[in-house]
Amino acid sequence: MSNQFNKAMPMRGKVFFALAAAALVSGAAHAQSFPNAKPLRWVVGSVPGGGQDLTARWLSAIITKSIGQQIVIENRGGAGGTLAVDAVAKAPADGYTYAVTSNGAMLNAPAMYPNLPYDPGRDLVPIGMTFIASFGIVAGPTSTVKSIQEMVSSVKAEPGKQSYSSAGKGSPHFLAMELFKQKMGLDIREVPYRSTVPAATDVASGVVPFSMLDQATARPHLQSGKIRVLAVTGKTRWTILPDVPTVSESVSPGFEAFAWNGIVTAAGSPPDIVARMSRELVAAVGSEEIAKRMGEIGFTPWPIGTEESTKVIREGLTIWPDMIRRLGIKAD
Repeated sequence: MSNQFNKAMPMRGKVFFALAAAALVSGAAHAQSFPNAKPLRWVVGSVPGGGQDLTARWLSAIITKSIGQQIVIENRGGAGGTLAVDAVAKAPADGYTYAVTSNGAMLNAPAMYPNLPYDPGRDLVPIGMTFIASFGIVAGPTSTVKSIQEMVSSVKAEPGKQSYSSAGKGSPHFLAMELFKQKMGLDIREVPYRSTVPAATDVASGVVPFSMLDQATARPHLQSGKIRVLAVTGKTRWTILPDVPTVSESVSPGFEAFAWNGIVTAAGSPPDIVARMSRELVAAVGSEEIAKRMGEIGFTPWPIGTEESTKVIREGLTIWPDMIRRLGIKAD
């Protein structure tokens, strides 16, 4: 028995080292073969034309040149961006499919949608962040108000009769307006859209009187004179509208609301591919080209990778869902 045991040990050792070597070769193969002839897919949680879509296309073009493989943009707007995230959470965990998403679909959605089909902290791994942006509370051509104070007074004078277009239930834009409503004691109806672009189009065309928009989406309608910004939700004013106050300095001291955007992939994706794409994304977001382009639409680049983004999301999941529930903000 002792002799058989001693004979078996070397073989077991050989098997162990063979498996370990195979694992190392497999990891190296991932790194060397990625990307292969298969294009990468970025599923964007909005329709074409908005800030999220624009920045995704800018970044994908830079990364495509760097990795030598095409990145296909697939727009899947709706349900506050959750449709795109769900599609990626259910995709093969091979490092070829990514969601371009926001704090709406990653932090707000768990409280907004009781039957959310994915768990942001379990089913997805962050690649990195792309930008942070504040919003503008805007009025369209059917509204006569010229300031945020007038807007508040107008809505309070007609409880439940006025409306605003939102980028979808659970979107950062939606939550920003809902928080503003709570702070100011307003009764204003939400009209939900699939994303920011149609929400902006309808306020600019007079279908709804008000909206909450990011600067990139609002800009063409500002240039055409169809909408006007009454106040912005960040700590500072927009550089393109230096005379428009923040909400904090005008009607609600301390108020702040913003969106962040980032890129995630399915949990269980090869760690070496996740690390490679994270490096590529951080480099692209931190480039001079992106700083210039994002600056022109009022976005602040946020070049952080997987580790820091994971901390942001985990911390956010301990704060925002509970806050939304306490405030009684619901999708329906």
